[in-house]
Amino acid sequence: MTANLWRQATPAEWRAGSIPVPPYDPAGRTFHGWRTIYAFPRTVRVELTLEPKRARDPVGSFVVGLRRVGSRWLVDGIYA
Repeated sequence: MTANLWRQATPAEWRAGSIPVPPYDPAGRTFHGWRTIYAFPRTVRVELTLEPKRARDPVGSFVVGLRRVGSRWLVDGIYA
């Protein structure tokens, strides 16, 4: 995660789970349901659709912002 995402909650909120990242329990560990919204050399935004682990739960749809920091791509924001 980038510093931007870390700043969106206090350390106590992160420990308590009151975080800006929506919790979601996906089925599987490989995710193919994504679509690029935009891509620049150091910033990418994708729409990510996840199948739930439990069939009774809704499909998850998120907009995920990624930022390149050095040689790694880090999550900069997640919006449900």
